[in-house]
Amino acid sequence: MVTLTSLIAALIVAALLAALPSCKKSGDAGSQGAETTSSLPPATDAQPGGAAGSPGTPGAEAGDAATLAAGGQDAYTAGNCSMCHGANREGGKLGPALAKLSVNWDKDKLVRYLADPEGYKAQDSRLSADAKKYPMNMPRPRLTDEQLAALAAWLMQS
Repeated sequence: MVTLTSLIAALIVAALLAALPSCKKSGDAGSQGAETTSSLPPATDAQPGGAAGSPGTPGAEAGDAATLAAGGQDAYTAGNCSMCHGANREGGKLGPALAKLSVNWDKDKLVRYLADPEGYKAQDSRLSADAKKYPMNMPRPRLTDEQLAALAAWLMQS
């Protein structure tokens, strides 16, 4: 049962999310002429034998993990995820904790969910049941595809 306090909190969060600047990707409605920005570094075409942290070299996993962690954390902040899920992903009255997601998710499924939370939830009975615990639906984060991928990968690390 939704209490008046929960409803008011949900309305406040919805108003804050609506007031935040959008980070729309190309092709979104209303984004004509808008540039897509990403906090992720550009992809490189490094070949085996390249610098440490490059794909195919020793230390690549450590470099990729550091880049991924920074990009995922930046996306978590840019998407205002902490408003519902907490600064440390501990969850709260508006959203669940985001720990141990690898029990029920893989990165690709999580990216698809983040790209269309309501559409994905309609096809997943587990999510439909969990959603009843919270006063509002999960909004689609205003992030680029690259940021969504970094966020999903980062969340899967916990």
